[in-house]
Amino acid sequence: MAPSAQAAPPTTAPPTPASTPASTAGPPSDDRQAEADLVARLRAAIQAALVYPSAARDAGFQGHARVEFVFRDGVARNPRIIRSSGMGLTDRAALAAVENAIYPAVPPSLAGRETTYQVTVRFEMVQER
Repeated sequence: MAPSAQAAPPTTAPPTPASTPASTAGPPSDDRQAEADLVARLRAAIQAALVYPSAARDAGFQGHARVEFVFRDGVARNPRIIRSSGMGLTDRAALAAVENAIYPAVPPSLAGRETTYQVTVRFEMVQER
């Protein structure tokens, strides 16, 4: 009965004028791969921290909530629900998962970068075989 989380592509916070990149071609291929790896690890960390509320489970509730948060150097802050699951109890559990997750170390190429992520946190009843 493990809930799952799925991350959407990140959006980077607007740079300050002093840190505007000289090129708009985007990050090098290695940075894109590091970003993709980090997103997968963030998703796994949130999934590991997610606690399916017993009242929701007992009621047979299944659904998902979309959470947005700012992430920088292993710290998530300002989590907020951007699409409700329809149940306040599971929305709060999704926020708690973002707040309580133990996040991975950030690759050196992404250190210092503040990025906004959106994660879909799923509450699904999984039948055991």
